[in-house]
Amino acid sequence: MEKKTGIIMSDSPTQKVQGNVLPGFTKVKHSESMLSSAKTKNSADLVKFVGEQEVIVTYKLDGLTIVLMYDGGELKKAVTRGNGTEGEDVTEQIRCISGVPLKIPFTDKLVLRGECVLSWKDFERIKEDLTEQGKPCGHPRNIAAGSVRQLDTNAVIRELQYIAFSMNEGSDMEFGTKSEQMAFLNRNGFTTVHQLKCRYIPAAKKHTKTEMEHCIDGMKPEDCPYPVDGLIFEYDFVDYGRSLGGTSHHNNNMIAFKWSDETYTTTFRGIDYRATRTGVISMIIHISGFGQQAFNRLWSAIENSRHTTLNRVIAALGIPNIERRGIKNADMVYKN
Repeated sequence: MEKKTGIIMSDSPTQKVQGNVLPGFTKVKHSESMLSSAKTKNSADLVKFVGEQEVIVTYKLDGLTIVLMYDGGELKKAVTRGNGTEGEDVTEQIRCISGVPLKIPFTDKLVLRGECVLSWKDFERIKEDLTEQGKPCGHPRNIAAGSVRQLDTNAVIRELQYIAFSMNEGSDMEFGTKSEQMAFLNRNGFTTVHQLKCRYIPAAKKHTKTEMEHCIDGMKPEDCPYPVDGLIFEYDFVDYGRSLGGTSHHNNNMIAFKWSDETYTTTFRGIDYRATRTGVISMIIHISGFGQQAFNRLWSAIENSRHTTLNRVIAALGIPNIERRGIKNADMVYKN
């Protein structure tokens, strides 16, 4: 199959990755700055952005952004986003994870971007083991980022998955639409982010707020097996998007939609501490009447804030500060 397709994946049985310890990370300057995107929580802003254009809606994956560079049909370099101007060379680490073709049929220069992510399913399976090892993991994003930035490639978690979301350079390959770019990446062995096309309806003359909400409903976060922190609305026609230029912060060819914050009311029962078998101290907050999703979010923040006071952790979540408000056992608290 590899000879027939010209695609050899990093997790192929024919490829044995030799683990080694690297001396350090090399800084690499990006050929093109990796900018952020404009953001909104209002569907009316999406209507204004889309206008009479067709857009591609994709999940905004929540992991570690990686740039892959190919030449001669082989993976040459993998670089983290870093500060957007320069990142770190993680080529050896990226060879250890799934979804990264080591060889592809396209033999000219190719540069693409994608997200290194850990699925919720794998996260639930490995988080207890990592905690016991003294490596608390409040969110899959932290595991993805921490694992890829290991100098010992044997420590890279093999459950990580690379999902491509944009093609930035393909030698003389010119595509009229984002859809065509993603199809090209698929043909070359890459897994691409889930896409939904929001079409312009001539009879309506413009996109309506209802249409935008329909697109949003079709891309619910709970339907994605990977962590996401929003949706990306991007013009399908590449030349049109390029013609809009951008700012020092973001390109004007896309906008990120952020879901509205959820609010919860619950009863605070107190804080306990638990020692693992390796001596790691974990904080346990006792709360009743709290949905599982909200609890996971709270637990994640506490796990990621071991060097802050509990009051600062709670305040950062938007829950009233315990000391300032005098919250005690059996008090009702809320996230705002």
